[in-house]
Amino acid sequence: MVFYLSDLYTLLLIFSLLIFSTLVFFERNRLFLLIEHAINRKYSLIYHRQDSTIYNVFTTLNNLIIISIIVSFYIFHIKEIVSFLIFIKIGLILFMFFIIRMAIIYAIGILFESIETIKRYYYIYCTNLHFISLFFFPIIFFISYFEQGVFINNISIYIYYFFILFYFILKIILFQRLNVLSIPFMLYNILYLCAVEVLPYLVLLKLLNNIN
Repeated sequence: MVFYLSDLYTLLLIFSLLIFSTLVFFERNRLFLLIEHAINRKYSLIYHRQDSTIYNVFTTLNNLIIISIIVSFYIFHIKEIVSFLIFIKIGLILFMFFIIRMAIIYAIGILFESIETIKRYYYIYCTNLHFISLFFFPIIFFISYFEQGVFINNISIYIYYFFILFYFILKIILFQRLNVLSIPFMLYNILYLCAVEVLPYLVLLKLLNNIN
């Protein structure tokens, strides 16, 4: 619990608040379209491949912070303690998971000559992560500071479970939009599901359970 009451934790949330505030100030329409991302494709169609490097860097860092905090709720539940070092390890594991997983996806895309589909998958997937961060930030902020974080002890694990459900609902929507599993090669579908959607997450869960 000490980590969630520390100044470093507060600085992380302030950073996220600045990112979202900047988005509201400079690109309000973009924010509104991002909020609607789960139910329409306007965000992807308008902003696809138009983001600057600095925008990608800061939003990626912000997404990593928010999702690491959510995952840390799970670690807090099973170990009853989260230090700043453990939080850093969570962030590094999630970052490496993302990099390796994207490398596997691109390798499969090259193997089956579906590079354009993979590029669209990558962009929509990253947009999903940004949408998740936007959705969960006010929830995290509230439970972190209401009554000195009493909700972190009581309901943080349910926030994590809700995040998992939310994440996979967005993943299903992504599959439907790109028709990922409609390719008439059964081998491709089996390889994709095993290599990208099952095995990596099992390895990730194992790593998180062993973190100390």
